[in-house]
Amino acid sequence: MSSTDDNSMNNMAGAFALDALSAEERSAVEAHLGESESMQKEVAEMRETASLLGRAVTPVEPSVALKLNLMTLVASTPQLPGALASVSALPREKSSSPTTSERKAQSRWFLRPVTIFAAAAASVALVIGGVAVANTIIDADAKLAQTNQLVAINASNDFQQASVDVKGGGHAKLVWSVELGSSALLMDGLALLPSDKTYQLWYIDAAGARSAGTFAAAGNGSTWRVLDGTLAKGDTVGVTVEPSGGSTSPTTDPIIIVTST
Repeated sequence: MSSTDDNSMNNMAGAFALDALSAEERSAVEAHLGESESMQKEVAEMRETASLLGRAVTPVEPSVALKLNLMTLVASTPQLPGALASVSALPREKSSSPTTSERKAQSRWFLRPVTIFAAAAASVALVIGGVAVANTIIDADAKLAQTNQLVAINASNDFQQASVDVKGGGHAKLVWSVELGSSALLMDGLALLPSDKTYQLWYIDAAGARSAGTFAAAGNGSTWRVLDGTLAKGDTVGVTVEPSGGSTSPTTDPIIIVTST
């Protein structure tokens, strides 16, 4: 076997150690292993390292911020038309052009984890304190902005939360950061309203109530909304049912009322 072939086989040691080769490539590498003690040692060391790394990581529950970031990226990242599009588009110097086998191995190394990671992210059920999170904002830019705000709240140093029941049925959780002056309300089991009505959010303090935006309940019963405006320490957040388009001040009793601290 030529030195070029030897290098080609040695470059596939990592992929072989992690079972990332096709059946044909694996057979070729196994045949070469019988003739190369150095490659046998390299494969054994790589397998041992991979095993140690796997055992060294303590399983953890992904943070809310990570989950939301993943879902945002999945929703907003354009997908490539072909699995090797990004690889084939990269310029290469002729003197170091990889072989066909190496290109296949590289594509598995770089693309398979991304594919698996995206699929896992797409299947994540976003739950914050028992409240399922479903994005009900239609506009893509607004959705991204709201998601980023919610991520920031949950990642803040002074993150706090409080739960209350919804009048008439359902459950709500307020999450907030006084440091950021921001809050969000996550609701489960909120009833759908007729077309001439809307839910309206309010910040309430000693001076009265100020509007913090309107929203509609999601069809699946799980709704969330980052409040417009700035949260001050001790503000109470309320939700009322108002005429379509919202009101300048509350016209009905709140169905949700929860105070930040």
